[in-house]
Amino acid sequence: MQLHTHIPRWGQRVAVAAVLSLTVATPAGASGPFDVGAALAERIAGDRDAPVTIIEYASFTCPLCAAFHNGDDYVGLKERYIDTGRVKLIYRDFALDTVSLRASMVARCAGMAGYFERVGALYQSQKTWASAEDPTAAMAEIAGLDDAMLKTCLASAELRDGLFRLRQQATDDGVLFTPSFVVNGTLYPGSYSIEEFSEIIDPLVADN
Repeated sequence: MQLHTHIPRWGQRVAVAAVLSLTVATPAGASGPFDVGAALAERIAGDRDAPVTIIEYASFTCPLCAAFHNGDDYVGLKERYIDTGRVKLIYRDFALDTVSLRASMVARCAGMAGYFERVGALYQSQKTWASAEDPTAAMAEIAGLDDAMLKTCLASAELRDGLFRLRQQATDDGVLFTPSFVVNGTLYPGSYSIEEFSEIIDPLVADN
């Protein structure tokens, strides 16, 4: 996909993603059924045939990503565009560190149903689990993942490698920060208000 970077005039309100070595220890005793294909499947909110596609690249430990999902701007985007069939939102993980990688795995391993609700819950409680003695256990409790499935999830090298590939592909396409958004093929790095999103989306909707 050809991406064209747009730097907004209001500046890049972004969190710089450091180049990190992300490693997850494989827990012992992992067992049980696990569908890695389903875990890595695209997470989409809205009408799949919507005229506008927004790809959100985010990290669960990114404060600006949490601010977006916890605030009025995400609510406005959902109510005004996603729920009305004008925008399809694709959420893609761009893990910044080991903790955010585990959060991505936990959210995906809990299943497709209710995924965006789990994403919202993890962002809403970001400060709580991020400061917990065992952040992974705290995330799993929020996501409704039992101990057996948590062990199986974290033990999946295929899932971990798949999330690495998602991040590498995004980096190759020019994504360097979280949050970043791709709107119908154009890259918009940084945080955006619902008013700023409307300036981008409305002309695209009018053209369809």
